[in-house]
Amino acid sequence: MCIEKVDMILNNQDYINNELKDQLYKFGQLNNIFSNQTNNTIIYNENTIKNMEAPVIYLEPPLILPKEQIKIDTEVEKFLKDSGLEIITKDMSNDPLHILNIDEVKISEKVIKSKIKKLENKRKELFEKLRKLSLESENITEFNLTNQNIKQIDKLLKNEIEKLTQIELTKKTLINKGPGIDMKNNEINLENKELEIEQNEDGVGEDEDGENVETGETEENDDDVD
Repeated sequence: MCIEKVDMILNNQDYINNELKDQLYKFGQLNNIFSNQTNNTIIYNENTIKNMEAPVIYLEPPLILPKEQIKIDTEVEKFLKDSGLEIITKDMSNDPLHILNIDEVKISEKVIKSKIKKLENKRKELFEKLRKLSLESENITEFNLTNQNIKQIDKLLKNEIEKLTQIELTKKTLINKGPGIDMKNNEINLENKELEIEQNEDGVGEDEDGENVETGETEENDDDVD
C-alpha cells in the first residue's frame, strides 16, 4: 500500500513541475535581492529545469504508529512467556538464595548495584549536611537527626552489599554447577562409552592375512596332513 503511494507521487509529473517552478521563482527572488532590486529573475523554460536540483519529496508516515507497534510487541512477548516459549526472568535481589539461572543473577545484580549507588549518593549528601551542622552549635537537634539517618543508610548499605556478595557466590555456583550441568556430564559420559564400545568392536576380528587383531596370532588350517 505504501509502495503504491510512493510510486504515485514519483510518477506525478505535474507535482514535480510545480516544485521546480517554485524553486525557480525563489531563486529569481534571491537574485533580485542580491542585485540591488534589479530585475534579474530567471525565466522558466524546459532547458532551465534540466539544470535544477530534483525536488524534495516527503513520504507519508508509516501505517503502523509507534504506540500500536509497542502494544503489538508487548502482546507477543506476553504470549511467548505465557506459552513457555520465552523464559520469564524475575528480580530476585531480595532473595538471592533462591536464584535459579544466570538471567536472574544479571537482573538482581543490576538492581542491587543501582540501590547501592543511590544509597551512597544519599549518604554523601547527609554527610555534607552533617559537616555544615557541626559548625553551628544551635542546630544540635538537626545534627543528631542527620547523624541517625546516616547510620540507617549504613545499615541498608551493609545489607545490600551482603546480598551482592551472595549473588556473586550464586553466580559462580551456577557457572560451575548450574541447572543442566549433570545432564550435560551424563551425555558426555554416554558419548565416551559409545565411542569406547565402537573401538572395541572394531578391534575384535581378523585382518586380510588371517591374523587375529585381538590376540596377534595367525590362524592355521586344521586340515590333517597325511
